[in-house]
Amino acid sequence: FSKIEEHMLEGFRLGEPSSIHGSLLVIGELLRNSGDFMRSRFEDMCSKVFSFRSHKHRLVQRTAIQLLPQLAHFNAEHFVQHWLDSCMEFLLAVLTSPSSEHHDVALSAVGELALAVGRAIAPHTPEII
Repeated sequence: FSKIEEHMLEGFRLGEPSSIHGSLLVIGELLRNSGDFMRSRFEDMCSKVFSFRSHKHRLVQRTAIQLLPQLAHFNAEHFVQHWLDSCMEFLLAVLTSPSSEHHDVALSAVGELALAVGRAIAPHTPEII
């Protein structure tokens, strides 16, 4: 997994939308398939994904939004403590923005986040509804 991680980080360093998109997809696969390998890297991966949520390239934005619930599923306790509020603020802004092209993926992400974090979503329920 370390070699995969090296290539993923190189993709981010290249800065091209296609390499960033590929690296984000790798994060998703590592979260699903690497077991504890991602535990020690979780905070860094959250920061990385969150940093691309408003990227200028549409596909990078969509992929970052889709990864948010995957991060929450991987380590719900840490995600709730450190990322849930910022994540929900961002997703709700996407949902209420008339110019956003990502209403569908943001709405799906909110639902998946609710499943991942359980009752921790409760403070955000009024804004969601």
